[in-house]
Amino acid sequence: MAKQCRASFESRHIEYVAPHCNVNFAATADSTAQVQDLRRIAGYSVEMGAKHLIASGSYPRNGGETIPAEQKAKLLNQAGKACREEGLKFCYHNHTHEFEGKQPEIEVLLAHTDPKLVWLNYDIGNAYPIGPKPEDFSAEHFRRILIYHIKDVTLDSNGKNVPTDLGAGKLDLKAVVAPLLESDWRGWLVVERESGYPNSAVNPRALLKTSRTYMREISGV
Repeated sequence: MAKQCRASFESRHIEYVAPHCNVNFAATADSTAQVQDLRRIAGYSVEMGAKHLIASGSYPRNGGETIPAEQKAKLLNQAGKACREEGLKFCYHNHTHEFEGKQPEIEVLLAHTDPKLVWLNYDIGNAYPIGPKPEDFSAEHFRRILIYHIKDVTLDSNGKNVPTDLGAGKLDLKAVVAPLLESDWRGWLVVERESGYPNSAVNPRALLKTSRTYMREISGV
């Protein structure tokens, strides 16, 4: 892992890692068409140098339509197979709802998707505080995670996440990445800062520098 990350940081060029798409697997939607659309995106992304394709599930806000998790897992397998045939690894990006409930959807997806076709883009901030501790989830499932969205959050008076600087929030980010450093894991640690989106930070250069310094402190790369 350290060797791969160091090479990417020191190359001084922008590398196209993955497109990020949405999959709206709903009962009224044509899942075949959606899978083919992901295949199309994967095809031209490979030509541009990508190695992964990230997809987020639709968010069931305001009573939005959903499908059973087992059915969703089958469709994710189809999407993963299509991406593999085009030359990409398919990563599912979580939001909050996959970690909610007595039997969280994320558990069903991990159990019913093929680990050779479907990996995770684990967004640790989105899974906090409703899910398991991020460091525990990482330790248990890091072999299924190819991309981490590294962020830190605090909680407001309503228990809602509020983005903050790395190391200034509630998340034990060093513990999250610790299992990776003790293994042969190879993937991406991606700093994601959402505060103020779509407006940029007041000083993006300073934010990048402090984020890079923090990542080196906790990962050694």
